[in-house]
Amino acid sequence: MSELFVIPGEVITAVSAIGGAPPTGYYAAKTGKLSPWKTKPGTYQIEVVFETGFATKVFLHVGHDANGNALGSLSEAKVRGRTAAIKQLTNSIGYNNEQLAQGLSASWLEGQTIYVEWHHASDLGAQYGEVAGFIGVSAFESFRKENKAPSVANKGAAASAGGGSTGPRPPAPSNSAAPVPPNGSGAPIARSGPPLPPTPSHLTR
Repeated sequence: MSELFVIPGEVITAVSAIGGAPPTGYYAAKTGKLSPWKTKPGTYQIEVVFETGFATKVFLHVGHDANGNALGSLSEAKVRGRTAAIKQLTNSIGYNNEQLAQGLSASWLEGQTIYVEWHHASDLGAQYGEVAGFIGVSAFESFRKENKAPSVANKGAAASAGGGSTGPRPPAPSNSAAPVPPNGSGAPIARSGPPLPPTPSHLTR
């Protein structure tokens, strides 16, 4: 008996079920695979899997290549700006400057617990929601304790009328990664920083 239709695996695994995105709020999440974005140097996507099991991808813009050299196509100011943006993610993971003194390798960003500010699509007046930023564990716990929501909540109408961001939207969400395991009552465990993988040979002096 022939099939009525077939949805390719790469298509069905690259989207979330309708209604699967959580409401605007602050969430614990886990990073997944980091991959280059097409052919644009210094642009990557990292998968972010929420504590609810929902998954999406976030763009990361990096100012250095695999050898630790600044990208020649960028000004010094842009390299510093991109590095400062990455620092928001490393701070969320729990890395401190002492741990980063010998450099940061791409693999150190994968498989880590992070904390995010999430804006649902309905509050943005957009087709997809977005990770608006990474926050530290202390801020996350404080916001959860106070039952605080990001200020974008309930402002979907304003965004639809032209008050939203004009920047590029993130790609469609994905459910390809496993859900983040629950952590007892659901609250994250505070830590000074995760154990680091070995320092890459090209950064060892």
